[in-house]
Amino acid sequence: MQFKKAPLIELVAEFRWVPDTAVPLFAPPNAPGQVATPLPLVDPGRYESFFSNFSRAIAERGYARTERLIPAGWPFPFQLPVLRFRHSDFEKSQSTLYQLGAGIFSAHAIPPYRNWESFKPVINDGLEVLMGNMLPDEHVSRFTTVVLRYIDRFTAEFSEGMPSRDFIEQIFRIRLDLPAVLRDEAVDERIIDQTLLLRIPLKSGLLMTLGINPPTQPPGGGIVLDTAVGSQESVAFDVRAAVEMLEAAHTSIRHVFTSLTEPIYAKMEPQP
Repeated sequence: MQFKKAPLIELVAEFRWVPDTAVPLFAPPNAPGQVATPLPLVDPGRYESFFSNFSRAIAERGYARTERLIPAGWPFPFQLPVLRFRHSDFEKSQSTLYQLGAGIFSAHAIPPYRNWESFKPVINDGLEVLMGNMLPDEHVSRFTTVVLRYIDRFTAEFSEGMPSRDFIEQIFRIRLDLPAVLRDEAVDERIIDQTLLLRIPLKSGLLMTLGINPPTQPPGGGIVLDTAVGSQESVAFDVRAAVEMLEAAHTSIRHVFTSLTEPIYAKMEPQP
């Protein structure tokens, strides 16, 4: 099942790594969706050939529009995106893109996003190009982290003007039991905003982080649901192993999303 009016803002599959010889020097993200521990700057000259080779190879697969996020020659942190790649076909460029840096690669889907099955080949192609163009002396055997992340925004179209707290409690069925002193101090308990971040170890061995943020610019901003599932241990530097982990992550995210949003199915217009 997919939704004609899905609330998706962005879908991200992110991969991080360090050379085997440098593992003691770097730290992976603490958890999916969290900011990584600050990492040192790298010599930009060392990675220019890697960036050039990847750019040529990904252009052969249609992603020939390149955007430099950090100017050439400037030092940049490890595991920070430096280049962005969009498809030369305008329609495809509006829905998928790649980002690349030293020790980081990600594939992104944005509206008009179709479905997971159509996005998997994009991830697969990007990983194949990545692994075929690594620096010869940068020995990498495992990804330090692999994360799949869905960011959804529920605007007034879905909430019908319902206060964010009511929406979270009545639609998502997540309830925060406030002590009496806070309810007494509040001018109106119904307009207390909830910002939640849950870390949920999964039965699959993966880790889910689920964040719920109230509208930043009420009422049009919408409630943001940020769901990420990632590896708690390193993953083999291999296309098949990485995609299998993403499949497991997608299964968990899909299950949670469809359950949380069941009361507003009709508004999202489900389709076979």
